[in-house]
Parts: sequence; structure tokens; C-alpha cells
Amino acid sequence: MDEAAAVVSLAVLLTHDQVIDYDGWAAAASQALAALGHELVCAPTDGIAWARLALAERLISASPTRLVALLDESFRLARADPSALITRIAVVRSLPAFTLPEVAAIRRADITTVLGQAWPEEAAFLYRTPEPAIAAEVQALLATMPPARQGHLRAAGLLAQPDKPTDAGATLGNRLSRFLNEPPPFWAPPSLVDR
Repeated sequence: MDEAAAVVSLAVLLTHDQVIDYDGWAAAASQALAALGHELVCAPTDGIAWARLALAERLISASPTRLVALLDESFRLARADPSALITRIAVVRSLPAFTLPEVAAIRRADITTVLGQAWPEEAAFLYRTPEPAIAAEVQALLATMPPARQGHLRAAGLLAQPDKPTDAGATLGNRLSRFLNEPPPFWAPPSLVDR
């Protein structure tokens, strides 16, 4: 129940625009933080809950130091959980460029896990990014994969040009919501990836 309440409150926050409907957004932010805080009290070792809290706090403009601490806790507790990975990558993508060095180790580990363990078609979501630094990092980490894995990932389109952003005016919440809904929910265990 606590997890469901946290997920629903975060989804409600993602649908509100702080410019158009500030009062609704503020109420949704308050409710999301309360629900996520309650979820963490009930399950303090749930890595996805920490990632969700980082996403919510990113939406309300928490300090980069706070976001790094939340992402680090999520990474420590749920290093390879698909939902936590996707949420952490969404938060990292939404951070300003100057904060990227602070989360470099987490970002590299998450991208490496996705490239190494996700189905190739699912890993392609990593490359749908307007950030040149992350696109370059995906290419660099792709080169470190075994040759057979590189072939599968290339066949899935990871060597294609990254998609150009078409929603420059969209709010952060709308962009994050769209990103979180893109990746497929099922990931293969590493032993099945290259069969």
C-alpha cells in the first residue's frame, strides 16, 4: 500500500505543471514528498524508493548535493534493479551539465549494467538523449562490451545518431514522465542476453 501510494503521488506530481497550475503542483509535490517519506520509513532498504525520492526532489529543485546523496543511496541498495536504474538515469539526465561529474560513477555503472544486461532493443532507450556527454559515454562504454554483445547492441541501433530533442519547451515533469514511460518493463538475466 505504501509503495502504491508513493507511485501514484509521484505520477500525479509528474502530470502537474508548476507554471500553469502552481497551486496544484505545490499540493502534488507536498503529497508526493509525504508519501515517499512514509514509504522510506516503512522500507528504508528499498533502492527504488530512494530513486523515486530523488526524482520527486529533482522536480521540486532540490540541491545537487541532496540529489547525489539520494542517488548514491539508491545505487547502493538497488544496483541492478531495472526500475531503480531507469529512475536514476532519468534523474541524471535531468540534472544540469555542471552536476554530471558528481554522479559520474553512478551514471557509468548504471549505463554499463543496462548495456550488459538488458535486451538489446531495450538498451536502445539509453541513446535517446539530447545530452552529448551522456551519448558520448554510452558510445565509450559500448566499446568496452564483448564483441558479441557489441554486435547485438549495434543491431539494435546504438550506433545510430541520437534523437534530437523535439520538446525544448516542455516542462521537466513532462519530459521525465515521457522518459519513464519509454523503456520496456522486462529485462533479461545476463545469461540469456546473447543467446
